[in-house]
Amino acid sequence: REQSSRAIKKQEGDAHFQKLPPPYSNVPEPDWAEPPSFRPLPQCNWKENDLIPLDWMWVVHADSLGWAYQGGGTWKEDPGYAVWVCIPPEAILRAACHKFGPTGEPDLACLKYHEEKKEFHFWRWNMHGDQREMWGFQRPMITQEAYTDLRAEKCSFQVGDEINVNWEDYDYLAKTHRGWTGTLPSEPEEARQWVCLSPQMIAIIRNRVKPRDDDGSKMRPCVKWTRDSNGAFFAYDLICVRYFETSKKFRFWKWNSERTDPGKVPYSRAYEQIWYSQA
Repeated sequence: REQSSRAIKKQEGDAHFQKLPPPYSNVPEPDWAEPPSFRPLPQCNWKENDLIPLDWMWVVHADSLGWAYQGGGTWKEDPGYAVWVCIPPEAILRAACHKFGPTGEPDLACLKYHEEKKEFHFWRWNMHGDQREMWGFQRPMITQEAYTDLRAEKCSFQVGDEINVNWEDYDYLAKTHRGWTGTLPSEPEEARQWVCLSPQMIAIIRNRVKPRDDDGSKMRPCVKWTRDSNGAFFAYDLICVRYFETSKKFRFWKWNSERTDPGKVPYSRAYEQIWYSQA
């Protein structure tokens, strides 16, 4: 039987991945919070209107990890453009590269989205260039402080840690295929039910959907990449918690990638980003 195109991409990607020098090859358990792009990265050399291989599914993921910023506007040269996205170029995984600002800070690539063509095109660099008005509105300027304050950190949950979620949060995430639940029949009835969630989405709920802090403070998102990530694709892990009926608390149980029971959540487009081979 012929191999699927996905299996072929995985083989090609793994071959490339094995060629990379340490610490980017043979990493048993990636735990960095930054985009897991191939290293070393080349310098970016995009020009205005270059086609950028990006899709909205990944923009949504990047936004939840504190990597992407979005806004609307108009471009006089083509009314088909109506949305801009600023994102670290190393997070554009199918064309990852890097660019640094005047004082060495990492820059953001600002792209414009063409509604009719359904394509992202390069616009300009966030930290480079002048402040003059262009295409009918001032170009977006994402401050370095705003960019760094809410970028994802590495998750560091320990077994038994209380997780600040509730059943309403689960219902919200389940509607968008980022929340799963089940039971463990062999466990005591008081703690049989489990829930698996995208960890970075907990911060999205706290900061945007249903803010709870009166002082206006923001919750920093966290992420953990699975060891199943490889040269063909990568996936972020899911935090799995158990619900304790008596205390009405959710407590950290284990990562989905570590589960061996039938309830392990399979990979899906909801939380997997295909990473085309660069070999």
